[in-house]
Amino acid sequence: MGYVIKLTDPQYSGYAFCIKDCIPAFGNIEFFSEDAVFDTEQEAEEHIQTMLKSGWYRPDITADNFEVVEVRKYPELGGLFYYTANGYKKFKEMK
Repeated sequence: MGYVIKLTDPQYSGYAFCIKDCIPAFGNIEFFSEDAVFDTEQEAEEHIQTMLKSGWYRPDITADNFEVVEVRKYPELGGLFYYTANGYKKFKEMK
């Protein structure tokens, strides 16, 4: 199990994911390589503060816009990537 950060932006009525060691959000694809996920929920929470202090985000984006999301590896999908629950569901439907 690992964690990623979900950013919901009301200005664009959408969401994007933030990954380990990166400040910007990268889109709404819901699967991640092992090096992209946080090991603990606490690590992800601390990274939210780093992102907010970076100056990258608009002033109206606050900690309330971020959510730590659990991701898991699923052996039936090859076990190479971590998926959100929603991402897992989407990939299962495609098979």
